[in-house]
Amino acid sequence: MILYVTMESIEKYALRFKKTPFHTSILSEEQWVKELLDGHNERFYNKMGMHQTVFKDLLALLKVNGSLSDGRYVTA
Repeated sequence: MILYVTMESIEKYALRFKKTPFHTSILSEEQWVKELLDGHNERFYNKMGMHQTVFKDLLALLKVNGSLSDGRYVTA
């Protein structure tokens, strides 16, 4: 009986550490950002932590200063 209870306890404890994927979108990163930009303002803020206008201004500023440009695997 003690062995059974011990095994059950270990199994329940191990379930607490079962990893499940958090980001499961089939969209690429660029498509995901475009979907956010085309979608509801509140959803964009919830996901990115800033308003769309701030994001777009920051993007333009980084492009103008030359700090951000297209790369091999990244689109500015």
